Amino acid sequence: MNYLILITATLFIAFEAILEGLVKRNYPAVSDILFKWWVQILTAGGLFALWLLLAVKIDMYYPVVKFIVGYIFYRYAIFDPIHNISAGDNINYIGSKKTYDKILSWIRDMWGMGTIWFTRAIALFWGVAWLLGYKQ
Repeated sequence: MNYLILITATLFIAFEAILEGLVKRNYPAVSDILFKWWVQILTAGGLFALWLLLAVKIDMYYPVVKFIVGYIFYRYAIFDPIHNISAGDNINYIGSKKTYDKILSWIRDMWGMGTIWFTRAIALFWGVAWLLGYKQ
């Protein structure tokens, strides 16, 4: 049953990344208006509701904090590569407007792009593990 959470998270993240990338490629001004923080909050809220429904239905308990942090890690690992490909950018492209992009640019300039891919690999591992509900 935990795989349902991982599959749902993957679909939500991939759908948002592809949609945002395609809109950015064809209508950059619309992209700035549509895809702000509310999309991420709505997605996280929907996944939390799914978790809550499953927790009540099958008497499963898993700390909400691990679920949310797992989702954030998983999103960090897969969102940007999917978004960049669908937007027609280089897979290593990092924007310049958001604070998140500025931090990633600083890391890239200091230690190189390999460091970012390494942190994404770690985030992917922990995100999947925590979304699946593995204990420490």
